[in-house]
Amino acid sequence: MFDRVMSDEAVCREVVEVVLGVEVGRVVYHNVEQVIEPTIDGRGVRLDAYLVGEEAVYDVEMQAYGRMCIDKRFRYYQSVIDVGLLRKGEDYDLLPDSFIIFICTDDPYEDGLPRYDFERVCVEHPSLLSGCGSHWVVLNAAAYQGVEDSRLRSLLKYVRDGVVGADPLVRMIDGKVSEANRDRRWVEQVFSVMTVEEDAAMQVRMAKRVYRKEGLEEGRKEGLAEGRKEGRAEGRKEGLAMGIEEGLAEGRAKGRAEGRAEGRAEGRAEAEKRYGELVSRLLADGRLDDLKQVAEDPSLLEGLYEELGI
Repeated sequence: MFDRVMSDEAVCREVVEVVLGVEVGRVVYHNVEQVIEPTIDGRGVRLDAYLVGEEAVYDVEMQAYGRMCIDKRFRYYQSVIDVGLLRKGEDYDLLPDSFIIFICTDDPYEDGLPRYDFERVCVEHPSLLSGCGSHWVVLNAAAYQGVEDSRLRSLLKYVRDGVVGADPLVRMIDGKVSEANRDRRWVEQVFSVMTVEEDAAMQVRMAKRVYRKEGLEEGRKEGLAEGRKEGRAEGRKEGLAMGIEEGLAEGRAKGRAEGRAEGRAEGRAEAEKRYGELVSRLLADGRLDDLKQVAEDPSLLEGLYEELGI
């Protein structure tokens, strides 16, 4: 739905202007689902909405639920976008500024801010900006009440709660959403259980790696701290024994961490599988309105699961 709405150049440009508080000016190029493949065997990216102005390029992404590794997604998207911005032989000063914007329905950093702006700074001198021209913005629609700008607040309120209000941009977006929902042929083509399952599988794989790494590091730190403490108290002999115990503790901690991660991953996979079956059943029964309602209000899920015996 986001891609379809943002396929309107005027809407896409105005969303960028509301988010950044600047005028984009003349648009040189505009596309949704822009596919960029930097190498034959490298991973490509598909940008939700890609806009090229005279002074900068803009990528706007919608994240409708929690996903892992958003920072590394920023890094990879930035590198892939930059590869295509200079022709062979062109100088680096011709590289335009770039803005990557993630509009999230939930807070990916769990810090409570409605907006996170990331710029490259010098660690030793934080007020010194790198001046590389790359800008990353994360919008947390769950905290739209904390946004000072009324237009951006209205946009995030619509993203989060579907409230239209009086803002002309939001009203235009809602009109296009309603128009798309009336296009039943398009709706049926868009809902793809396979896409849901593939994305869930990717999230499970990343979760296993991330939680295993975090658990191992946490266990190692705790084990080393305990070993030093008891080594000082008990002397060299007991310190040696503690070193052995530390290794055992680290192994146990790693095992517990891996078990927790795999349990979480399996739980997520089961939930995605269950949801996929629900989508398939509703599509097969032609219950598209029910499917739209449950997408907007997840609290209806359990009732449908019980009704369909899933």
